[in-house]
Amino acid sequence: MRRIGSGRGGLLAAAGVLAAGTGLAAVQTVTIGDLYDGGAVNLAPGDTLEVKLTPAAGCFWGVAFGDPAVLKPEPDPAPGGSSFRFKAATAGTVSLGLACRSASDPQSPAGGLFRVAVAVKDSLMPRGPR
Repeated sequence: MRRIGSGRGGLLAAAGVLAAGTGLAAVQTVTIGDLYDGGAVNLAPGDTLEVKLTPAAGCFWGVAFGDPAVLKPEPDPAPGGSSFRFKAATAGTVSLGLACRSASDPQSPAGGLFRVAVAVKDSLMPRGPR
């Protein structure tokens, strides 16, 4: 039988063993990028989805569609950037779309579209891109 050490490291290891034994999984962050356009992602409630897109000349990325009841956008630390974070709020499925709009004419048709299907499930192993 393996002894779990004392101290902070031992407590963290014990917590990991207990979580694994009960089927609980830690909240995680799943990061995807440009090459994942059209893909699908599995998350559990509480997980974070981070989307990092390549900046495009003359346009800015913004959320085009999604369901904030399932996948809640988190505040953008750098408005007009190309990195987005969403918190999986509740079980459900959502199609998430990000559009690249012209900086000079935001009402013009999108110059690019990134989309991903997201499934948030209460009991999910493994999580991440599929």
